[in-house]
Amino acid sequence: MFNRVEFILVNEISELLIHLVNIISTLAFGILPIHIDNFGHIGGVISGFLLGFVLLIRPHYKSDIPTNSHPAPPVYKFYQHALWMISFVLLGVGLIGEMVLLLKGVNFNDYCLWCRYLTCVPISKWRC
Repeated sequence: MFNRVEFILVNEISELLIHLVNIISTLAFGILPIHIDNFGHIGGVISGFLLGFVLLIRPHYKSDIPTNSHPAPPVYKFYQHALWMISFVLLGVGLIGEMVLLLKGVNFNDYCLWCRYLTCVPISKWRC
């Protein structure tokens, strides 16, 4: 028979804190003048969040089927389909849009006055 495998985190709060510390530390290194791009980190966080909705959708199983028969087929809720479609569309539009703008050579620092501070914060100790 097929067994349903579930991944259970022992402590979800500690996992969340580890991810938040990782995000904050990479963004902190990105403001130093060592050419680490924070736009890549921000794009990676957003893409990972959307890919989590696309790839890690969790089905529900009907429990009224006896255990000695075939496993129950997965049942997806409406909100799961809606989140999957919205995430898939946003991810596709974002990736295609980014590639088109990259190939056209668009520099967002020309349109956004504060975006340059995401890459490097000018202080008296270093220049950007």
